[in-house]
Amino acid sequence: MSEEEKINQPTNNSSPSPENKPVSNEPNVVNENPESEINKSEIKNMEVHKHPHHITHKKKWSEYLLEFLMLFLAVFLGFLAENFREHQVEKERGKQYIESFYVDLKTDTTEFSRLIVFDEKKKVGLNGMFSCYDTIQKNWMTNSCLAILVKYSSFSNAANFSDGTLQQLKNAGGFRLLNKTDRDSIISYDNKIKSYKDYESTLFQQSQDNVRNTFSMLGNFMANKFLNKSAAGADSSQTEMPLMFSNDKALLNKYFNDLFRYRVSIIGQIRQVKEIKEKATRLIEYFKKEYYFE
Repeated sequence: MSEEEKINQPTNNSSPSPENKPVSNEPNVVNENPESEINKSEIKNMEVHKHPHHITHKKKWSEYLLEFLMLFLAVFLGFLAENFREHQVEKERGKQYIESFYVDLKTDTTEFSRLIVFDEKKKVGLNGMFSCYDTIQKNWMTNSCLAILVKYSSFSNAANFSDGTLQQLKNAGGFRLLNKTDRDSIISYDNKIKSYKDYESTLFQQSQDNVRNTFSMLGNFMANKFLNKSAAGADSSQTEMPLMFSNDKALLNKYFNDLFRYRVSIIGQIRQVKEIKEKATRLIEYFKKEYYFE
């Protein structure tokens, strides 16, 4: 084989020639710490699997419903607690109203007893008007029986009610704090008092005024001094001055008619006061038993 053929013959050496071999800039360093490579791999895996904080969990509708029910229950229980507290406060205030009214009733019954005794005396004192009329018809200058009639028809006493609690119940809306039985009982009692006051200011007062006005026309002015003593308890038979100014038959008849209507009005007033007193007494017993008052 010639030299030229040897040169052109391909070679089977797969080793790259120095010209074709890639050159590396990094030095051939042997890794002497394999654990660091493992740690780096683990940190990388952890960073890959780490859950970011900004990712939120999507709630189910049942969770929203549960939260709503819990909130509703808390508000509802708070409402019940506040309502119970207010109810207890109002109940205590209602009891205070009842106790105050109970004291007023006891005061009223004493006043009613006094008024009944006073009117009963007046009624008895006016019982002799019929016999006195016959006596004066015979002798108009007679003083004894007429002085008694004048004494028991010239003035009267009005009932003084202890209505302070009633006014508070009306004006301050206190009736709403009472139960139905107590409220109805007090209102019924108040209606009785209103009825009595209306009677006292109309029929009774009118009959009282009629008697006074008629006697002012019939009576003797000079006898007023005696009448004042008679009202204080002096004996009417001790005076010689006639109580009547003149023998006016028509005026005398009117005076005794006025006396008769006045006596009827007194009887009506006694009946009403007794009814109110009886109702007050029943209420006192009821409240005493219901609320354990002394």
